[in-house]
Amino acid sequence: MKRKARGAQRPRHIEQIGEGASTAHRSDSPAQQFVQRFPSPGVDDDTDAPLLVLTTTGSEVHAGEIARALVERRLAACVHLDAIKSVYRWKGVIEEGQEWRLVVKTTRGRAVQVVQTIEAMHDYDVPAILVLSVAAATPAFAAWLVAETAAAEASPEG
Repeated sequence: MKRKARGAQRPRHIEQIGEGASTAHRSDSPAQQFVQRFPSPGVDDDTDAPLLVLTTTGSEVHAGEIARALVERRLAACVHLDAIKSVYRWKGVIEEGQEWRLVVKTTRGRAVQVVQTIEAMHDYDVPAILVLSVAAATPAFAAWLVAETAAAEASPEG
């Protein structure tokens, strides 16, 4: 999960994840295929269903930039940022270091855009982007989540 070298091309690994998935269609974007690959039991068609998206990045500043972009664009109602220590294998070598974990609270209807935004902004060659179904949420929290991720209404011109 090393950072990209300046000017390096990031592999399109998400395209591979969606291949062969029974719910993926050739016309779907890689992010749509990614989200469709992991259906939510009983809520597949519910665009308001809560979802969590997890990712990590190498710095607090970068994590904050991603979090703020997601919330400003109303793609997430909230993003938690935590400093963590990670141990992982990269190119055959076991590495460890500090990372920043982002826990993105969003809805199924916004998941594709969340994944696309994280991919576009991410600084790793192979970012970990995990979309997790939520078994249940309190009604008040779910209503808040939907309201905060709804498209902004145009303000009346005065």
